[in-house]
Amino acid sequence: IYLATVDADGNAVSLIESNYMGFGSGVVDPATGIHYQNRGSYFSLDPNHPNVLEPGKRTLHTLLPGMLFRAGDARPWIVAGSMGGDAQPQIHAQFVSAVVDGAADVRTAVGAPRWFVEPDGHFQPPVEVRLEPRHMAAIAPALEALGHPVTLVEPFDGGLGHEHAIELVDGGTAAADGSLAAATDPRSAGLPAVW
Repeated sequence: IYLATVDADGNAVSLIESNYMGFGSGVVDPATGIHYQNRGSYFSLDPNHPNVLEPGKRTLHTLLPGMLFRAGDARPWIVAGSMGGDAQPQIHAQFVSAVVDGAADVRTAVGAPRWFVEPDGHFQPPVEVRLEPRHMAAIAPALEALGHPVTLVEPFDGGLGHEHAIELVDGGTAAADGSLAAATDPRSAGLPAVW
């Protein structure tokens, strides 16, 4: 799950809980019933691999709870995160580009047409471009002309991951005239809520 929250004092949390690979490791502690994640599966036992398992090294993973800050402001501007395995960094980059480069509001950025370059398998390079047909019509043929295999997916396909966000508008709830704007990905069953 991805969870973002902001309280009345402007404190913000961006959190992801992930077991990975469906049911995580498939290992359950018989005493507690807790099942274990397997984010360490991105480590390699190949001594020449850049992500070789060795002391003091963190495994590559795609978990992406985040906060965006504006220069000179210690308060968060946007609390956002994505779910979707290997798609997560690509989804988040598209979201950040939409709000920073495109000045989109969080609802527009979260619901924007999406693409994802998918690997053939674990540890494999990305190959296939999965593309929502809501992009401009010239995008798919242009990618194919560059040699990319393109698969058009359904609009708002949940396989292209999920992004959720809360914007602290004008300083958020801790500021006198601030407020919040929240968006959940239309590709998911998320829900923005206020209480």
